[in-house]
Amino acid sequence: MTNIAMVVYTDDLAKTLNEYKNRGLVVKGDDTGCPVFTDPDGNWFQLVNPAEH
Repeated sequence: MTNIAMVVYTDDLAKTLNEYKNRGLVVKGDDTGCPVFTDPDGNWFQLVNPAEH
């Protein structure tokens, strides 16, 4: 069960995603070109560049 859902905005999606992955982020999926991931508590996050959507 998801507790919360958050959108994280960035102006450089590739750079931010690479930084997150280098810190151990595991992408769980992709929603229309926006990576989706969860934290250990089941909270849902999506990484978005608002200029592209």
